[in-house]
Amino acid sequence: MPHSPLAKKEHSDEGCKSMPKAHQETSIATSQKRFSVLAHAGFVIVGVVNTFLGAMLPTLSTQWRLNDAQAGRLFAAQFSGAMIGSLLSSLLLKRFGYLRTLVAGYTGMSVAIACLGLGTAGSAIVSIFFTGMFFGITIPTTNVLVSEMHPARRAAALNLVNFAWGIGAIAGPPAIVFFSQNGVLLPMLILASVLILVALSLSRCACFTPSESNSTIGRSESSALQAWMTPYAISTGLLIFLYVGTEASSYGWVATYAKRLAAPTQTLWMFAQSIFWAGLLSSRALAPLILRRLSAHKLIVAGLLTATAGLLLVLMGRELAGVTIGVALAGFGLGPVFPTTFALFSQRFGSLVAQMAGVVFVIGNLAAAAFPWAVGLLSDWYGGLRPGFMVPVAGAILMIVLQTAIVAYPRLGWAAKKS
Repeated sequence: MPHSPLAKKEHSDEGCKSMPKAHQETSIATSQKRFSVLAHAGFVIVGVVNTFLGAMLPTLSTQWRLNDAQAGRLFAAQFSGAMIGSLLSSLLLKRFGYLRTLVAGYTGMSVAIACLGLGTAGSAIVSIFFTGMFFGITIPTTNVLVSEMHPARRAAALNLVNFAWGIGAIAGPPAIVFFSQNGVLLPMLILASVLILVALSLSRCACFTPSESNSTIGRSESSALQAWMTPYAISTGLLIFLYVGTEASSYGWVATYAKRLAAPTQTLWMFAQSIFWAGLLSSRALAPLILRRLSAHKLIVAGLLTATAGLLLVLMGRELAGVTIGVALAGFGLGPVFPTTFALFSQRFGSLVAQMAGVVFVIGNLAAAAFPWAVGLLSDWYGGLRPGFMVPVAGAILMIVLQTAIVAYPRLGWAAKKS
């Protein structure tokens, strides 16, 4: 059985080098399994970090007396930091490799979140910015790592690791709301403690040299730039921009939107964000099975049609029950879109993907900063969140048009000549 690309790389640990070949291969395989488990477990916590702001937004808006436009700036700060982190991720991967980059990402998130819990309203935006920057480093690194470890089944593997992310996204919001009833200090310190534990566990991985494990690092930066000039890369970048913006504006505001529709005695709004992530998580869990019958492109189109229907239900809903169904459908439809798109992108560009991944996530984080902010601005302008929710609806419709074009026109799609 052939080894994964990571298994073919040399390892600097002297204990591994001194082992007989058979024992060394066994040690490498064991280390890879441990590393993979930690990467997936860590991504659960990243899911919590990535989404906690939306869960806390109603509390923070009341506590700090924020209007919708001001609340939208918190998302802009978080994802502006994530955009910078995504830019840094390619440089860090090239210089330090997967392991040290992931350790730095988890350590930085831990410190930034602890500062958010210990800080004041005035310093919160800075802590949120740095939290975003460090998960901006961690998310692309994990996705590229998983793609490299499973070259024969990238789409399935990436859907599964993002399934792990979704577990955190589901469990995080209600837990954050519950523990923040007396302030943000307790949930933030708990989260910071778990993050530093993941960082310490990753740093103890043996027989694994991150700077050598990354088989995608080494080709010239000019090749990556040339790849980005292809129609396929440009159209995929635009699709990712629309996807991340649609997802972020949906989950970021859905709890606030549901709370405003709910009667004073209703508490279902607290779970609105978790319902979104439950839909997303279930579709990512099913994606590897669906991909046995549907092509990746058809799965993306089917997901986008479902998401659009769900978002229209949210937009038109007058009662909490209807909005809840729409939220679940929106999450279910959006679930497989990003990991499947990124898998196609990774398969297409092969050894250039590590250098290109940072730009992919910069594009996404730019959208994640802009779309929720636009929702807040429209809400303030028109005096309600319903007009603001036109932003994710428009994003979903545009994605259907773009993905249809990618499938229909070979120059944009997979059939184009590979770089």
